[in-house]
Amino acid sequence: MALRFPIKRNACHPVLRFRIRRKNDEGVEEAYDLTDALSVYFRMRRPATGREPHPPILIYKPGVLEMPLIAGVVRYNWVSGNLPLAGTFLGEFWVQTATGLLVVPTDEPIHIVVTETL
Repeated sequence: MALRFPIKRNACHPVLRFRIRRKNDEGVEEAYDLTDALSVYFRMRRPATGREPHPPILIYKPGVLEMPLIAGVVRYNWVSGNLPLAGTFLGEFWVQTATGLLVVPTDEPIHIVVTETL
């Protein structure tokens, strides 16, 4: 099931938080330790369509690695101008670690549902 994040057009709150989880050697889900993370970026684009199979990236901005890093939480703080249009968009976090790039969520993007203000 897709992660759905509702927010109003032109809003800066709520911030987008995502807890990265992984299965340990015993198969139990636990927080992904981000102690070796070097940076995090948030990316957002429109869904692909027949008329636009490769839509441009609308947001590619630095995110935040929340403390404590062992909790595995990344965040993006919306800024003015990020959400000028209503609609559904797809988002993901790119976390650069000492061992490589981690793109999350791993199964499918976050569905960011931007609604009109009254």
